[in-house]
Amino acid sequence: VESSRVMPPNTKDSDDDDVAGATATTATTCVPDGDTVIVRDHHGDGRSAYVRCDSSAPFEMPDGRNGSGSVTVRDSSSGSVLLKTRPQYNRRQSAEEVNQTLNLNLGLPLDPDSPSIRSIFRTLSNFFALFEHKLFALFGNLPLPLKQRLTKWGWMIYFPLHKLLLGRRTGIHPDASYEYHALSTVMHWGRLFPVTVERMRFSLSQLSVWHPPEAYPYCLRRYEREDDGGGDNGGSGGGRWRLRRRRVGHHREGAVVKKISYDMKDICRIATGIADNEQEQEQEDEGGGGCSTVVTGYYIQQNPSQPSDHVLFWLYGGAYLAGDSEGNLPIAEKFGQWCNDVDVFLPNYRLLPEYSFFDSLRDVVQSYEYLVSVRGVKPCNITCLGVSSGGGLVVRLFQTLAERRREMDIDDDSTHHDTNHHHDVVPKSTARVELERLLTNPAGGVLMSPFVDYTVESCTQPGSFTQYIKHDLIVNQSVIEEGLQYFDRLGDADVRRRESPVHRSLVGLPPLCLVVSEHEACFDQNKLLVDRARADGVRVTCGAWKYMCHVWPLLSMFIPEGRQACDFMVNWIKENCL
Repeated sequence: VESSRVMPPNTKDSDDDDVAGATATTATTCVPDGDTVIVRDHHGDGRSAYVRCDSSAPFEMPDGRNGSGSVTVRDSSSGSVLLKTRPQYNRRQSAEEVNQTLNLNLGLPLDPDSPSIRSIFRTLSNFFALFEHKLFALFGNLPLPLKQRLTKWGWMIYFPLHKLLLGRRTGIHPDASYEYHALSTVMHWGRLFPVTVERMRFSLSQLSVWHPPEAYPYCLRRYEREDDGGGDNGGSGGGRWRLRRRRVGHHREGAVVKKISYDMKDICRIATGIADNEQEQEQEDEGGGGCSTVVTGYYIQQNPSQPSDHVLFWLYGGAYLAGDSEGNLPIAEKFGQWCNDVDVFLPNYRLLPEYSFFDSLRDVVQSYEYLVSVRGVKPCNITCLGVSSGGGLVVRLFQTLAERRREMDIDDDSTHHDTNHHHDVVPKSTARVELERLLTNPAGGVLMSPFVDYTVESCTQPGSFTQYIKHDLIVNQSVIEEGLQYFDRLGDADVRRRESPVHRSLVGLPPLCLVVSEHEACFDQNKLLVDRARADGVRVTCGAWKYMCHVWPLLSMFIPEGRQACDFMVNWIKENCL
């Protein structure tokens, strides 16, 4: 890896014979007070690269090619020179212009917006709907190891055939890996079928199928059900799953996954005031009404005899419409192992359309308070990781803590764990001390393609959210058509702007790590979040990939770019939070 003040676009220095024919797949720029590096690592086939930007300046990925100066790019393992380039920055292309440079629709003369095409697939969808519930139930009831093996064997047969017959001709750009091209060929067709909330929920509930123990990140243990039914810390009972070591030579007992159910009614403090209307707020103030105070989810304890000091607080994604903690167990458990065997807490939060966005936020804030007040984890030992909408909730959690501190006139400096200051000490009540401790910032937040802008403008005006859905494998036209209608329930335009994390104050937030693709639907709002957080004094490390879809790290079983992103996030947690 070679650090530089400026990171170049895809050009090469003509006076360097050693790098003739090399191409850079990722580019960005930074001002002199921070570093930007382009990284190529052991994953992939040599074309996959990504950008790491630690600057405090606005983040950019230029597409121009003129200017002066040069940048050397080196291999992260061998140190050999891969590329020398001269940067140049012209007008940034619009999302629509970028699409014109990409290979859309698998390179086929197929228009997904054609009325005849949509009619055909709508008819197929209606036919499938007649028996989809039975198919979902049948597949869902299959043993998880069997589903994982079927997925793995299917990929092992399909991918070599695709590489041989189609190569790099179906993805949006030749610089994406062979694996990503193969995955694009399979997942592209989902955009042609109408998407329903039920289909989204079933798909995300099966996320665990993509993460068998042998898939990257590699799991050191495997799940086995235990029928001891014990409760947890006063919560109601709910079975446990024991995880046993797979590697020979490790004699420690396997980890335990505990099902959590705990009523926070008598001790909930910081979630008070989160309500979507005055009537619900009045009911909450009176101690009644429809505000749930029960925290539910799963707690993965790596060492059954003793919880770890550090905890990874994991929030799943699904556009507030789908997702669940159980489907995220395997990938979250692997992250915990790779982050020095820390425990992982995966709380549930309520979803649209049955509930409101405010219910989701309240559940997350209560779950964080449960971790600190009930389980006794120090805030400085908590790292929050959010996927898509879960990333938006991580930011809103941090903002809620910062807003409560400002309401109570608590200095943000006191949340950075500095014990060397010598201010005059004013006696405080025990309750005040405990509340200040509760409002202390966590160690940091990891945001995986966070969904943070719910404004009407973001959802309707030209930009990545309206243009890149034409090739994003996850957030496609069908998902947007189904999902946007529910965000109208958040409120009018002013409410939607006020409740969007990217449009609220970011002052006082802990360090953030954000991974995003330049070609995913949420790129514009992620760039805006990085820029506004840095402007508000937040330390942000940004990892940017090209040609990937939304939340591509969850596809790490299949694509090397996903494995790169997993390494990026795990390494950041180790360097900054543990």
